[in-house]
Amino acid sequence: MDRSVAMALLCLSLVGSALAAQSIEVKSWFPENPTNEFLPGKEVKAVLGLHNAGSSALNVSYGAGLLASPYDANQVLLNFTTQYLNNIPLAPQQEASVDYTLHFPTQVPPHEFLLKLVLYTTVDEQLEGHLVYNQTIFVIEPALWIDLQLIGLYLIGLAVLALAGYFGLGWAKSKGYVKKTRKSKLTKTAPGPADKSDYLKGTHGHEFLRKRSGKLSD
Repeated sequence: MDRSVAMALLCLSLVGSALAAQSIEVKSWFPENPTNEFLPGKEVKAVLGLHNAGSSALNVSYGAGLLASPYDANQVLLNFTTQYLNNIPLAPQQEASVDYTLHFPTQVPPHEFLLKLVLYTTVDEQLEGHLVYNQTIFVIEPALWIDLQLIGLYLIGLAVLALAGYFGLGWAKSKGYVKKTRKSKLTKTAPGPADKSDYLKGTHGHEFLRKRSGKLSD
């Protein structure tokens, strides 16, 4: 075998060993945003599940993120703040989880974006970046408690129902299905006696008045 080819293979094997020694497996998810829909002006917590699949110990140092155009991944639209992750130590085959918080500014318009999350680890003071999330997300408008369009449709629906009920009642009356209610006549009561003493006939009050009127006439 040619010596130059052997040296090249040796270099490739050393590079592969170095990458394997620093390899880390990461699973990321958004517990509060499982549909990958985010609101502007809100903080979003990303959970990163880590597994050191290499043969060397490492430290989890930083987390960073950015928004890129979904049509051109190289067109960076927004850089999120780099967050220090306290240099969490990970021995070979050890697992851990960290939280990385993203803050979406209120100026971010409702649209789809490409979200990239990068995790930085250190081995022997050498910093290495790992792309741990690279998917399309959606920034959506916040839902309004009062939707004017829905209110308008609701009022129109009520008006249509009221109009249909009015014409339906008129049609039912014309067909005799609904009879008109007749007004009840008021019965007049006969007036009482002009002499209030008539109300007292047969009572002690009547006898008292009769005697009193007799005395007055004397």
